[in-house]
Parts: sequence; C-alpha cells; structure tokens
Amino acid sequence: MRHLFLYIVFKQHKFLFILFTCFIIGQSFFSYKQVENFPFFNYGMYSAPLAQQDTFNIPRIYINKQPLNIYKHYDLGIAFVVYNIYYYYHFRQRQSQDPILETIDHRFATRVSSERLEYIKKMLSNDQTATDQFLQWLYRYLSQSWEEPITHLEFYEQSYCYTSSGLKLLNSQQLVKAAIPK
Repeated sequence: MRHLFLYIVFKQHKFLFILFTCFIIGQSFFSYKQVENFPFFNYGMYSAPLAQQDTFNIPRIYINKQPLNIYKHYDLGIAFVVYNIYYYYHFRQRQSQDPILETIDHRFATRVSSERLEYIKKMLSNDQTATDQFLQWLYRYLSQSWEEPITHLEFYEQSYCYTSSGLKLLNSQQLVKAAIPK
C-alpha cells in the first residue's frame, strides 16, 4: 500500500492528491455516462465484436479529374479532408442545417435554459455563410500540396465488395462536384 502512487502523492502533496482524485472521479463519471472526451474514450467503442461486412464504402477524391494518390499526398491529412467534405455534404443535404444541432439538443436541451441553448448552438454550429466559404477554404488547403492549379474537385463514395478475383466496384455516388472559382 505504501508504494502506491496515490498513497505517496497523498503523503507528500495533499493538493495534488485532491486534483488526481477529482480527475479520476470525473473521468469515471464521464465513462459511466458514456460521454466521450478526448484523449479518453469509452471502453464501449472497442468492446463490441466487429461484424463481417459484405461491402465497404471508400471515399475517393478527384482533383482536376485525377484521383488523389494518398501515398503521394500523405501530407494533406486525408482523414481531415475526407471528414470535412462529408460534413459539407451532410450540411448541404439538410438544407444548411448543421448535423451537430441534433447532438447539442440531445445533450443540453433538458439541462440549460432555452436562451443558453441558443447561445450554445450559435457558438458550436455552422450556418449558411460557413458553407459558402467551404469550397474556397478547401481549395486553399489542397493547393498547399498540389503541383498545379486546382480547377475542379469531385468527391465520391464508392462501394466495393470482395470477390474471388479481388475487389469489385458495386456503386459510385458523387457527393460533391465543384469547379473552384478563383
């Protein structure tokens, strides 16, 4: 017992012990409530067995009608780009209503006043002006690592399945197509 970290901290630094204890209790509460907070995540994220999939959806980005080679352009942060393009797509599908609003309502609607809820929504969500500026931002972001001027951008979600002869394309859905204005 005397060699435990918390026991040593308790004996030598009472304030630090209180901080550690509050942190542990707070993190335990978040885990119990299943609130994901970075850098700590719920065990439930990893505890369920993975179901075998027949099809796989793979995002594909085409710049100037050429597929983006993620091995050549690894410095772009492909996951970051893909996430933001999906977010933009869903935003447009919902007539410029931010998908995060559902999460905000779920987490805060019964816990805060209506005026506080509106303030939270305003601070954490995007509106139409953000979408209007998205393609220009994406153009600037991608241009940092692209060799030639970007004039055209397309984003597809392609469905594949495994066959005995390898991967087979089942479906290709275009999510975003834009001629990038200068």
